[in-house]
Amino acid sequence: MKNKNILSGLIVLFIGITLLLTTLGYIEKKALSKLVSFWPVLLILIGLEIIYRSTRIKFIKFISPVLIVAVFTFVIFSNCNFGNLKFDSSSKIKERIAHIEESLFENVSSADIRLKHSWGTLTITGKTTSLLDGYFSYFNFRPKVSLGLKLMPDSSYRQFYEIISMDERVYQRKYLFNKSIIKRPSQWNLYLNDKIPLDLSISSKSSKLYFDFSEIKLKNLNLNLGFGTVNLILGREVEDTNIRIKAGIFNMNVLVPKDSGVKVQLLSGFCKTNIRSLKYIKEGKNTFVSPNFYNAKNKILVKVSSGAGLITFKKQ
Repeated sequence: MKNKNILSGLIVLFIGITLLLTTLGYIEKKALSKLVSFWPVLLILIGLEIIYRSTRIKFIKFISPVLIVAVFTFVIFSNCNFGNLKFDSSSKIKERIAHIEESLFENVSSADIRLKHSWGTLTITGKTTSLLDGYFSYFNFRPKVSLGLKLMPDSSYRQFYEIISMDERVYQRKYLFNKSIIKRPSQWNLYLNDKIPLDLSISSKSSKLYFDFSEIKLKNLNLNLGFGTVNLILGREVEDTNIRIKAGIFNMNVLVPKDSGVKVQLLSGFCKTNIRSLKYIKEGKNTFVSPNFYNAKNKILVKVSSGAGLITFKKQ
């Protein structure tokens, strides 16, 4: 009898706290109306009481309060709002646009740009007099920006710039219940400087990527992709361009200058290419080179590590 009174008291206390939080606005009022839809639970409670009176099985008397608390917890915490913490998956989140522009510092001879994109569409083209100029869509959290300079041996500087999507990181850590926010794609449109050599690193879980580097001095491209589609246009602005791809499942189309030499290394995974139809020469187990590779002024080296992918090379 004593234990029963304690459990009944806890239930009343829990209901009272819930009503108080609703009055203060921390819990949406529609959560209480949703409790009405759980009326069949009353039939279950009546059935449990009948069974307990007939059999006197002790553990049955603990099922009723646990069931009540479970229903309240599910309904309330699926419709709560603690400040910015919102778990209502039906809420309408407005898309916002951030304009980010970074000037090119004096005496900068090269730059390292890193983009950590969640998912959506990412477009990179040239050209701009700034180091970087672009528009970035987001929902609640503006992309995080960090930068730096490094003095080189020739007294010039190397400029570093990083842009990180914060929507996915923050919601995965704190707002797991709001799946409608996590799944929304973002759109990034970016212009890069075409006067200095660039190293570019891009990571994305799932994206449609379009890169036009035909007028950009791209030295190194590191692409870390979960799955997605990539359209890549390369130029001949530098002697050597190194491309490193790590991906789960992807489809990539690469457009290279007609007179550029291409070397492809398939390091791991199941990656299909059209290099045989282009009459590339096999060197070693998984290395292929175009017939003009060693004599070409502009060379493109592609290294691929993937789960499964398809790379199609085309000449301009």
